[in-house]
Amino acid sequence: MNRSLSIIVFGTCFLSLSPANASVTQATASCSTHPTYGFNGRVKIPYPSGRGTASVIQFCSAADTRFKQSVMRQARAAGLDVRWTEYYRAKEWVSAFHDSIYQTRALGFQQSNYKQFSVQEWKDTETLVYSNSSGKYVGMLSRRVPGTTNTSEFLLYGN
Repeated sequence: MNRSLSIIVFGTCFLSLSPANASVTQATASCSTHPTYGFNGRVKIPYPSGRGTASVIQFCSAADTRFKQSVMRQARAAGLDVRWTEYYRAKEWVSAFHDSIYQTRALGFQQSNYKQFSVQEWKDTETLVYSNSSGKYVGMLSRRVPGTTNTSEFLLYGN
């Protein structure tokens, strides 16, 4: 699956992301397709009670790992301290990671950036970043998946 897109991180850097030609250095075994925690293990994902049809899937294939590493490499080349990335799809529960990033407030994080924008292949996209006083941050890019009514993809990142 070819996921080539362009995004703006923090509203200041333009990154062109493509999984092609990226090397795999992180084992895909560390990626759980049905995670219980997000944001690099900081926040428990609070599935809706009764679960119903809501689901969260983390993309864990080798191509997805290359895509996430490409994001990190290009962000670092742009001068951003990105040490980890996670890539998810949430179905019938598009507020999954908006709800989860809010939980980082209990860990001393505060909202430091929000921007909504449209970019190539990721329409209706927004970025949200929370940071703390020691320079740590967690962020996410999210978008509604085209052709769906209640499915979103999230790229989480941080240091």
